[in-house]
Amino acid sequence: MRSDRKRASSVVPGTRRGFAIAAAVSVALLGVQHAGPAFAVPDDGRAELVVTAGGDRNGTAAGAVTGVEGVTFAVIAGSADQRPSSADGAVATFASGADGRAVLSSLEPSDAGYWVVPVSAPDGYSVIERETRARFDGSQAVVLERYGFHTGPVAAGETIAVPAGFEASSVNSDAAYLNDAGFMAVTRDNPNLRTLACDEGIDVTLVADLSFSTDGQFRPHDSPYRDAVNSFIDGFEGSEGSTLRIATFSGTAPAAGQMETTQAFSMTDAADVEAAHDRVASLNRVERGGSYLQGTNWDAGLSQLAPDAAETDLVVFLTDGLPTLDNDEITGLDPNAGGNTNQLRTKVRNVDFAVAAANTLKASGTRVVAAGVGPVGAADYAVPNLAAISGPVAGSDYYQTGWDSLSESLQEIIDDACNPGYVFSKSSDPVSGSEVQPGETVTYTLSGENTGDTDLDVVIDDDLSD
Repeated sequence: MRSDRKRASSVVPGTRRGFAIAAAVSVALLGVQHAGPAFAVPDDGRAELVVTAGGDRNGTAAGAVTGVEGVTFAVIAGSADQRPSSADGAVATFASGADGRAVLSSLEPSDAGYWVVPVSAPDGYSVIERETRARFDGSQAVVLERYGFHTGPVAAGETIAVPAGFEASSVNSDAAYLNDAGFMAVTRDNPNLRTLACDEGIDVTLVADLSFSTDGQFRPHDSPYRDAVNSFIDGFEGSEGSTLRIATFSGTAPAAGQMETTQAFSMTDAADVEAAHDRVASLNRVERGGSYLQGTNWDAGLSQLAPDAAETDLVVFLTDGLPTLDNDEITGLDPNAGGNTNQLRTKVRNVDFAVAAANTLKASGTRVVAAGVGPVGAADYAVPNLAAISGPVAGSDYYQTGWDSLSESLQEIIDDACNPGYVFSKSSDPVSGSEVQPGETVTYTLSGENTGDTDLDVVIDDDLSD
């Protein structure tokens, strides 16, 4: 459906949420060193530092993520236990080249080492400032801190890659928190829905987390989860030209025992609406005694949607927790083996691969809205990870809710997405009511801001003839 729709031309095209029409813009530039081909390791007693900025998931091969040009990183002196809260005091800044690699070839040796943190991203992207790592194995611990990686000790003549790309086999230890994806992720801006998308018909995919921790939400005669999704379908029914896909994930996607996400149910076809409700009736948490299949793999949940991204306007991503797995991490693991603690820890790599998977959808123009549900999903510490796969605006890019209020939250997501918002203001200098003399100049300032989730084509016309 979406591919057949055309967009009107405009004087001020596609003003996005949070962006106002402005008369002038000032830009501050950092002095950065751009990466090209790998530099030779200097022979003057210094070291070389290499960082990769990761963008979109690029297929299913291990580590398949595209690079992003123009991401600026700061290097901050300090030991591994001195994680910086900001980029203040940076000893150097450098930026990624066309292949996503940033190379700094003049790093002073240091036994304490350095922290590398992202400080800016090119247009269309934003850096991740904070991420949450956690463990849920009976001794719950949550760490929410500045996103960055440490070099370890730096020796003269050495080339150091940060992050280093830890092997998945090392996850069953406390050091698992620091397991990384081999790149530093940046988040694509969340696309707005097209103007009047809902009036023309909107193609939605709802993604349901069926990990083991959803226990209690699928009771035979009292299922808040199924009730909420059925209520969502009821509210969506009758929307002319609209379709709904229902996808699932747990440690894999689709979740173990669930069907592939193939059918787009028409919301104006009675048989399709009934089939959608039947699909919801089949939803249940994964029961696989300690297997990774019970885990929470945001990467898998989002990556499975890539083939249909060009025909999807909106993804609503439901999750009751934080990611504890990614597709690269489960490669080669036995799905029938128990005792795997991978699924009990939220590691840096789990979030970063999920960000890359979400970026791939956004690159096709698909808006991604995340909804954290329940004690973990609705906790304050879940916000950085939810925002990383969607966007920074609470109540627009991401939502947090309880199981009992999930139905209302799902309806709110559709209502907010389908109702454009625009704020206009006018001011004068001198201010209105001031006494002015003949020949004096009165300056009027007109401002318009898109406060909704759809692109708007806007023309401001102020007739001063009176």
